[in-house]
Amino acid sequence: MLIHPLSKKSVPSKHQKFWLGVFYFFASIIYLPLKLIITFASLSFATLLALIVNANTDPKQPIPPKRYCLRKFGQALTGKLLCIGHGLFIKEVNPHTRDKSADVVVGNHCSYLDALVMLDKSGGSAIVNQGMADFWFLRTLLKVSRAIVVQRPALGSDSESVKKKRAKTARDFGIDDQGSITQMMQKRVNERNNGVDWPQIIIFPEGTISNSEALLRFRTSVFALDGCKIQPFSLKYHTVFNLQWLTCSGLQAMFRSFLNPFGYIEVEWLEPQIRGENQSAQEFADQVGITIANNLGGVYTKYKNDDISYFLGWKPIEKCGEEYIKDFGALGTFADVKRKLGKGKRYELVHADVQTLLSENQSQKEENVEVNGGVIVEEVLS
Repeated sequence: MLIHPLSKKSVPSKHQKFWLGVFYFFASIIYLPLKLIITFASLSFATLLALIVNANTDPKQPIPPKRYCLRKFGQALTGKLLCIGHGLFIKEVNPHTRDKSADVVVGNHCSYLDALVMLDKSGGSAIVNQGMADFWFLRTLLKVSRAIVVQRPALGSDSESVKKKRAKTARDFGIDDQGSITQMMQKRVNERNNGVDWPQIIIFPEGTISNSEALLRFRTSVFALDGCKIQPFSLKYHTVFNLQWLTCSGLQAMFRSFLNPFGYIEVEWLEPQIRGENQSAQEFADQVGITIANNLGGVYTKYKNDDISYFLGWKPIEKCGEEYIKDFGALGTFADVKRKLGKGKRYELVHADVQTLLSENQSQKEENVEVNGGVIVEEVLS
């Protein structure tokens, strides 16, 4: 059975939704306020500490050693408190495999809560996009972690406000406009190998969120780095409600995570890997991706981030790969799926609906072949 990277196994039935609504009502009265207070207090503490640690430091250099210890303690504490605020705890598997000498750690990406795990267990420098760096409540935390920000290329049509925003981000995060993201990461790796105490780089190479049953093909940037040791990890969620952020809105995902009563996130460290001498970046990326997918009991696919962007209506179909078009092109976009199924805006994609639509499309193709075949036979006989 083909599994779409953004589909869930199931969603609640109408009967279950009623009792779920009742549960949500009591949860919002009983423990939701406490969770929100813990989360707000944790973020406030983390932001204040980040301002202190980051004061008068050079964003192009690592945090000084004494401040780094304070920052690492603060991030681990914040990660734990935020997990408590979501009713979650982290179970670490194979901690003895954890390699602090690895330059980069990579894993599957299934929820915005993945950041809590990395905050608690890694404390490294994440690769983030411009949008995340623009959020005021994240900006300070990202600055102190020495996050690497991916900026879109400058355009001649950019307004003055956009230019100022780009300049501010470049200044705050020490971005060199002349260098690509790969060059920035390579510089960090080279300096780490020469004794400079940069934090590990954290990256989710899928480039977006997937359901962990069908992992997207890994992007190659980090796997093209020379002299870079990469440690894979896998993330599995064991919660009452499904907290994967797939086709629901960000607000829905956040609401659901706060109302989830309890659970735990399992992070498993896998053996570090180094690219072979004659191995291409894509071959290395696929090797690491297959390792993670096998550990999750899932499938490593050839679907790309662009395929998901098309499905969500963000990019044209021309950006899709042949593999995705062959397997799921018949679905169209997510808006097309909802229209075909007669679903509303809160609908979330599930495995069964994907199979139904694909089966209907295949049946339609077979009917067309039969009809066309009949016409050909009649013409020959006449």
